[in-house]
Amino acid sequence: MLLFTISSVYAQQNGLRFSLNESDSHYFQFTFLNQTWLRYNQNNPGTLVEGEVRKNTFDIGLRRTRIQMFGEIAEIFY
Repeated sequence: MLLFTISSVYAQQNGLRFSLNESDSHYFQFTFLNQTWLRYNQNNPGTLVEGEVRKNTFDIGLRRTRIQMFGEIAEIFY
């Protein structure tokens, strides 16, 4: 079995940020974090997938998906 992990480029760019004032000291921000798995599998002889004999299979999975929402709305409220 072959397994790849792909990090989210979106999360490395600090997400989607909305400024609530001109100095950018108050803001609201969304971030999206995801782990994607690509899987290739060599099957045993005679393996059936949806009723057909398959020598190999491939699939993509989204794992550990997170959406974060946070911000500094006021001086005393984060």
